[in-house]
Amino acid sequence: MIYTVTFNPSLDYIVRINNFQTGRVNRTSGEQILPGGKGINVSILLKNLGVDNTALGFLVGFTGKEIEKRIREFGCGTDFTWLPAGYSRINLKLKAMEESEINGQGPDIPGEALDNLYEKLHKLTGGDILVLAGSIPASLPDSVYQQIMEKLADKGLKIVVDASGNLLVNVLKYRPFLIKPNQHELAEIFGIGLTTEKEFVRYGQKLQERGARKFPWRETAPSCWPKAGKYLNVRLLTDILIIGMVYAENELHLTFIKGGKAKIVLKKEGNMKITDLLAEESINLEGNPGNKTEAIEQIVDLMAASGKLKDKEAYKKGVLEREAEGTTGVGGGVAIPHCRSESVKRPGLAAMVVKNGVDFDALDKEPVKLIFLIAAPNTEDNVHLRVLSKLAGLLTDSDFAQDLIKADGREAFLHVVERAEQAKDSKERQEAQKKAEGKEKSENEAKGLKLLAVTACPTGIAHTYMAAENIEKRAKEAGHRIKVETRGSGGAKNVLTSREIAEADCIIVAADVQVPMERFHGKKVIQCRVSDGIGKAAELIKKAESGEIPIYISHKAGRGSDSAADNFSTEKESAGRQIYKYLMNGVSHMLPFVVGGGILIALAFLIDGFSVDLLSLEDKSTFGTIKPLAAIFKTIGDTAFSFMLPILAGFIAMSIADRPGLALGFVGGAIATNGKSGFLGALAAGFLAGYTILLLKKLTAKLPEKLDGIKPILIYPLFGILITGVVITYVIEPVFGGINTALNNGLGSMGNTSSILIGLILGGMMAVDLGGPVNKAAYVFGTASIAAGNYDIMAAVMVGGMVPPCAVALATILYKNKFTAEERKSGPMNFIMGLSFISEGAIPYAAADPLHVLPALIVGSAVAGGLSMAFRCTLMAPHGGIFVFPVVGNAFLYILALAAGTAVSAVLLGILKKTVGADEK
Repeated sequence: MIYTVTFNPSLDYIVRINNFQTGRVNRTSGEQILPGGKGINVSILLKNLGVDNTALGFLVGFTGKEIEKRIREFGCGTDFTWLPAGYSRINLKLKAMEESEINGQGPDIPGEALDNLYEKLHKLTGGDILVLAGSIPASLPDSVYQQIMEKLADKGLKIVVDASGNLLVNVLKYRPFLIKPNQHELAEIFGIGLTTEKEFVRYGQKLQERGARKFPWRETAPSCWPKAGKYLNVRLLTDILIIGMVYAENELHLTFIKGGKAKIVLKKEGNMKITDLLAEESINLEGNPGNKTEAIEQIVDLMAASGKLKDKEAYKKGVLEREAEGTTGVGGGVAIPHCRSESVKRPGLAAMVVKNGVDFDALDKEPVKLIFLIAAPNTEDNVHLRVLSKLAGLLTDSDFAQDLIKADGREAFLHVVERAEQAKDSKERQEAQKKAEGKEKSENEAKGLKLLAVTACPTGIAHTYMAAENIEKRAKEAGHRIKVETRGSGGAKNVLTSREIAEADCIIVAADVQVPMERFHGKKVIQCRVSDGIGKAAELIKKAESGEIPIYISHKAGRGSDSAADNFSTEKESAGRQIYKYLMNGVSHMLPFVVGGGILIALAFLIDGFSVDLLSLEDKSTFGTIKPLAAIFKTIGDTAFSFMLPILAGFIAMSIADRPGLALGFVGGAIATNGKSGFLGALAAGFLAGYTILLLKKLTAKLPEKLDGIKPILIYPLFGILITGVVITYVIEPVFGGINTALNNGLGSMGNTSSILIGLILGGMMAVDLGGPVNKAAYVFGTASIAAGNYDIMAAVMVGGMVPPCAVALATILYKNKFTAEERKSGPMNFIMGLSFISEGAIPYAAADPLHVLPALIVGSAVAGGLSMAFRCTLMAPHGGIFVFPVVGNAFLYILALAAGTAVSAVLLGILKKTVGADEK
């Protein structure tokens, strides 16, 4: 949609007088009343071309009503902000031997009205075009256009500015899509006189260097420049130039014919080009980085130079994190690092040529000589993705890449890009035309296979489209017909139909993320990584030709639309791997509650720890809620923690049985939270809930189709929640409750045994289930010991509970190859959790690999607990972690016990855990 903004609209009263004389009564020969203002003129001209648009701005009084009425008569949409007082101006236009104008001043615009306009503009979305045109009332600062562009910088809009003086100069740094100063306005900006066409073009280019993306007078100046010393009245002509650039989003061509009239030719080629995203200042043809990291740092600097980033450091961190997940060196001497992030203002490209090459860990192990960096804003608007996918496709052509590397200047570089893009667009148009005419099938294709493919990568910006391009290219070279579905950041494109799937000879799924697989049930399917689609496309096509491909069997076929059909599933995936994926779905959703709630609780302890004398505190259980601010933090943190286990169970169930499992899992997790089974009970509840839904689906599969609509909203939740609740209440809870009681009784009977042995046992128990019944049993025994005056037992309990998160945090730093990228990212946060005595911080790591993680944590916690008892450390507070160390007896030795236990567990984690796969790094 196109929007125009006119800050000072007018009602233009145009009169014609054949022989105007001053100081006398003159009779008009013609009169006309029109709505006026540059933005309004653009709206009317656009509507005359058949282009819908909306006029924005400020109106007031009876003149304002007349202005809006006449604009609507032209067919334009309006959404003006109405002012509380005053009148919209009336301008008098006198047409005589000479043209004269008397322009009104216009009303004052209060701050509330300006805010109302900002709210309307904030609703614009990517792909919309905004025209800011004309003067502003005296009541507004000349930075108002700048403020608008600053507020809309991350929207992905094309903004046209038709203004003069500071109104124009102030917006250049925001890279407006188009500016249109005339000769006088350009001369005023630079404080010089412009007398030749060459000077005019040169100073127009200077405005482009300051940030303006398009300056159409550079192309049209030869036709518009005044002839024989007379100035051409170009007011209407300049409005037409804006129309051409906005409507056609390309070049406007003016051809002057006899009589001085202009023939207007509009040429529309698309919404966005690669060169629209690639600024000259973001190109370096002499890059010389020493390694991959330096290359990324240098090209991020280039991106920042174009003004497309909000936060350069945050963006660079995002690029490096994406690179840690898997190389973007796609082979053939090309790398396409990228990041989709909140730190990006608007989409952009940067390019660097490294003629000597740099080691980029490319897929083909060859040095990279051409690097394109992609910046994508993290918004729902994805108007730029088609352009980025086109660039990714072009880079699969080695000739194109070599031409870029050999370019002898930035302009030449851009020319190579533009030429290749035009050729690709032309080819696509020809293919579309052939398809429309029913002539797409060549003799070669008719004899080939009918192939389908799906490509997808985690970020969905570059690899997705490069894999699609390569697979399609290799298939056509081999004489096969192929259609490729891409599942990128902009959603699924070119989606495969059920008829196409039914007719396909083979389907290639090159994906690193979950894609819908149930639809391929019974078809020959090749499954591989997205990188294979880029580097091994020819081998994939040959494999398809061989016919020796397994038939894909979906175990979820026929379960209806509410099944987990969209999960990536394969007959090669083991039951253990499936259970792991279900578990991780729950853990990943649970983690924010653990982290957020835990830190708030730690802050509560910190506030009370510095404000209260714990030695004189009678009721130690109130620690963390004594000061009002501490109480707020503790209450919020406890509330977040209360959601932890329901979320864990709910999303485990959802990963198994889709949305119908969510309610069952939440209920089961809540029962475990309020009962005695804790963390382990919530795990069991999640799996129980998921498989209960699958059972119900199977039992109800033969019900009449008319009942399909009530299954997910009545049958599944009613019977599912009942079954899950009963099993957890009467089976899971009693079992773990019994275990908990037995543990407490066992601890009580050991009161006279060796104190060190008690410390070893209690410390180790704190790491067995990390907040579950075993952990809680040890903790209850410790708090009971405080009441009895035995402060050494509570010290052993707390240090044992502090070790697991601290050990995990240390291990993620020391043994990076043992943890996934996501685990490494979250690891250091566990230092805060551990030092705050929040054992639950280690749950995600234990849940992901319990057989290797739990033994390591149990041993380290046992060592810490035993040493605490051996050092005769004491603790009178039942909680608080490092914040209650001031009241710990033998505090230095207590810290030593914590450090020793942490080191033991961290080393064991490094020994016991397996090295993660390359796809998880």
